[in-house]
Amino acid sequence: MRMTRLAVATTVAGLITLFSATGAQAYGDEPVLTPDSGSTTIEAEPGGPFSLTGDFGGAEVESYVADLLGETVGSGANTTTWEVNGTAPEEDGEYDIVFTIETADEIEESASGLSSGFTPVSATYTKVITLVVGDGEAGSGGAGSGDSGNQSGELPDTGGSNLLLIAGGAALVLGGAGLLVARRRSS
Repeated sequence: MRMTRLAVATTVAGLITLFSATGAQAYGDEPVLTPDSGSTTIEAEPGGPFSLTGDFGGAEVESYVADLLGETVGSGANTTTWEVNGTAPEEDGEYDIVFTIETADEIEESASGLSSGFTPVSATYTKVITLVVGDGEAGSGGAGSGDSGNQSGELPDTGGSNLLLIAGGAALVLGGAGLLVARRRSS
């Protein structure tokens, strides 16, 4: 009988722990750079002009800024489309046009028409498009743009810590076992 009660207490504690876990916060649709040309690579002659347009894969962004070697080549706000225009560097090579994209979930007004006191959930994304200048081989001056994202091989930390869930489950199991022992002693 004691083992049955302990098994029931453990099962209940496990189910409570399992169903009390919450999902990771969603920030809406993650923007995806979708060029109108279909390619995420732009080709240009050294010192020549370049241009590319596209959309964010259906996501609406609060703002974006596109930089090439520290110079802004595109920006916009409250849009679903993007555009980059500029002059290519003089050196042959591959360069990254780095987009910094800000998104925010809209807050709907309550029935009373108030939305104060709430802060929209926002997120910042970094996306890259490659600019190939000339033959794409870096000259003696070399000139790539550097880091193009997470290259550490680690997965991003997108969810909450499960340590509290484990501790909560263990506390429920220990509490159930304690109740079982106390009940046994009193009978």
